[in-house]
Amino acid sequence: MAGALGADVHGVDLAQPLDDATFAEIERAFQDRLVLFFHDQRLTPEQHLAFSRRFGPLSRSPYIKHMAEYPDIIAVLKEADERNISTFGNAWHSDFSFLEEPPLGSVLYAREVPDFGGDTLFANMYSAYDALSEGMRRMLDGLNAMHAGRPYGVGGVVADLKVSRSIGIERNQPEATARWHIPSCACIR
Repeated sequence: MAGALGADVHGVDLAQPLDDATFAEIERAFQDRLVLFFHDQRLTPEQHLAFSRRFGPLSRSPYIKHMAEYPDIIAVLKEADERNISTFGNAWHSDFSFLEEPPLGSVLYAREVPDFGGDTLFANMYSAYDALSEGMRRMLDGLNAMHAGRPYGVGGVVADLKVSRSIGIERNQPEATARWHIPSCACIR
């Protein structure tokens, strides 16, 4: 799609159970392209979860209020009348990379999007690393990356930060302040 990553997938209805061969092709495309787009899907929460589970066990995102009837789904909402607020995930981030066992990825299902704006951007960190000079790679290979859940941890974000009324985010969680050191060479393809 963009050269560095991404692919559109056509001819697959995720609302229907997928045979093993079709899912294997989707999984291979995900491994190769890192981000997949399935357009014009109509999914119930149960169908969304069934597709997500094909990739492996689901992990519940800590510190965020889940849908009451579907604890494995987070509704990421910003209502049209909400202005000048901090939106969930509004900065460059890697979903929950601060966890000791981060999830493989996220299966996002956009039900309602604005006519313009509201974009989600993706970056291929494998390509970014591969594009570095040999000297820069040698320098970085000896370093560790530190991942922390700062926005959710103690003193991470000011208590009166204006956020969407639709997303319940728990703040000041001591366990979110934990930091995981990940060797820079831990990027496994």
